[in-house]
Amino acid sequence: SEHPQKQLTDSTVSKPLSVVLVSSVIFISSLAYEFPNAFFPLYNRARDIDPIWNGIFIGFCCLEVLCACLITPLLMSTFPTRPLLTGTAIALGVSTMLFALMDHFFEPIFYEIVGTFSRVLSGCLAGIVEVASFAGLVSIYPEKVATTTAIGEGVLNGALAFGPFIGSVLFSRGGLKKAFIILGAIFALSGIPAAFSPKLDGQKNEKEDSNEPNVIKPSRMSVLSPWILFPFLHLTAIQVLNTFHYPIISIYVYDYLGEGVVWTGTALLLNDIFICCASPIWGILIDRYNPYVAMVASSFLMPLSYMLLGPLPLLYFIEPSKTQLLVALAIMGCIVPMGCIPAIPVAFDVFKTKYGSLPQWASNALVSIYCSSFPLGGFIGSTLAGFMDKYLTFRWSTGIIALFFLVEAVACCFYCCTVPKQRDS
Repeated sequence: SEHPQKQLTDSTVSKPLSVVLVSSVIFISSLAYEFPNAFFPLYNRARDIDPIWNGIFIGFCCLEVLCACLITPLLMSTFPTRPLLTGTAIALGVSTMLFALMDHFFEPIFYEIVGTFSRVLSGCLAGIVEVASFAGLVSIYPEKVATTTAIGEGVLNGALAFGPFIGSVLFSRGGLKKAFIILGAIFALSGIPAAFSPKLDGQKNEKEDSNEPNVIKPSRMSVLSPWILFPFLHLTAIQVLNTFHYPIISIYVYDYLGEGVVWTGTALLLNDIFICCASPIWGILIDRYNPYVAMVASSFLMPLSYMLLGPLPLLYFIEPSKTQLLVALAIMGCIVPMGCIPAIPVAFDVFKTKYGSLPQWASNALVSIYCSSFPLGGFIGSTLAGFMDKYLTFRWSTGIIALFFLVEAVACCFYCCTVPKQRDS
């Protein structure tokens, strides 16, 4: 009678502890995405570096994570999650310290080569850590996938929000070299929580479901089924809207609202804070009720909230103002996790409906596609914004892109009504 009680106690303690430890790894490693963006352009201008390289340096972030997401499932099929996560976090710390070498190169060409190499390497490693961490989270509580995904998403957005601030403080206190050495050491130490995570067991036995009768055995290409991929396409659409305004909002705020970059940065920070706070709430609600309903609702609410951001000139009764912009960003911050979090539980549900079970390799692959949807959406959103801003005003750009994505909302509604699923509608 003592053994079951001890097992229950261990599970009660070890699972939440593992979630906390893995979430700390996500937070620390995700600082690598945005950490240099606050001070690097100014530092490069002082070094007389071509401004085009700044854009390339920052834009590489999206492509790095996409590449990392493609190779991470292969790595996870070879190595258990815990040593992979620990080793990659340490390697991320070492690669980040390479940025400190840039201070020793005075020729622009060598400076740019070292910076690009360090950025690509650290970005790929950070992407591997992110995918492996999310895969570890969903394996800890397989019955509460939305909640664990929401925790990881909230922590990730917190790192993206505070990364530039932390980078600015370290840079102002110690310069480029000390900033990257300190951050690299922190990244390397982030592997310690993963190493001591008691429930980060890595891989399950993939043969455990192979002998079940009347079950179609999935192939490695099964995860590319349109029915399974659609939730991630919806997530990409949400992320396009969530990042479309980033390259152009500061100019709009300065020209039409009379505020500078500090006010714009504070407004965007407010948006990220709302995403962080709303993510766990939506995760609990989606696990308790229905992820399909959340998908449909977010597909309509996100474009509508985006029309308020400009606001769309057709909404003549809404006067552009700082208050209006802050309210729109806050509303968007509440809706974004509502659209992002259902992707994994819906994809898992559809996969299990079709094949009867969810092997670990399939879970890892779907989590990898989930993580890759964010940089893909960010890349599309930023590119569209730059193109449309050349020909249209901020208000028309945000309004037209929102109207266009209402078409995706109709497709999302059709998908959720017709896709085979285990959950009750």
